[in-house]
Amino acid sequence: PIYGMIQRDGFIGGIYSQNGRYYCVPDSENAKLAEALARIAKTQTLPSYVLNLVNSEDRVLHVGPGFSPEIVDLARKAKHVHAFDPSGAAVEVLTLMCRLNGCSNTKIEQFAAYDHNAVAEFVINADPFAGMHELDDKAGENVTDDVVEHANCIRIDDHFGPGNLDVLILSIGGHGDAAALRGGEKTLSQARLAFLEFNHGYYGNRPDKLDELCAEIGRAHV
Repeated sequence: PIYGMIQRDGFIGGIYSQNGRYYCVPDSENAKLAEALARIAKTQTLPSYVLNLVNSEDRVLHVGPGFSPEIVDLARKAKHVHAFDPSGAAVEVLTLMCRLNGCSNTKIEQFAAYDHNAVAEFVINADPFAGMHELDDKAGENVTDDVVEHANCIRIDDHFGPGNLDVLILSIGGHGDAAALRGGEKTLSQARLAFLEFNHGYYGNRPDKLDELCAEIGRAHV
């Protein structure tokens, strides 16, 4: 059932309830509400065994959750859940979703996990479920200012540091996994549980980038 329609900064299209939790749906000109509801369910990609391994004393960081309502499941199991996403729309949706579900042990921030501190420019896709991609200098001349969003890039090690995080989940849709891992090697090396959800469509055609990603994972555990 749909519980209400709200509009806040153009990000939220609707709220509905299912399986004991409230979901928020991003506003989309290209998708009807019923389609949006179906697509938000498909953003739940964490395997059940990952959720089952999280315990009540864990401090969790989820990098790149997008619009996934799984943050509610994580919050109900863990001591605290922190989330980074470069998308302002995703931050808005997740923040409201946590409030609706009474998840006061969460903190959602608009950051891009990277290997250095900077400000990055991202292009917002017309389809909110497609997320964002970094602004390419070669294609920049064809991108208008109204579809460009700025996000601060931070190193996970600078924000947390070893011993301050128990579970690290990376769900980066593009090719920023290796850079995020380089900025979080110390934190990852002492995390009790780490789960990397990578973009097989991207890495399937770029074995050199896959080798780089595997090297970063290995370096964090040397």
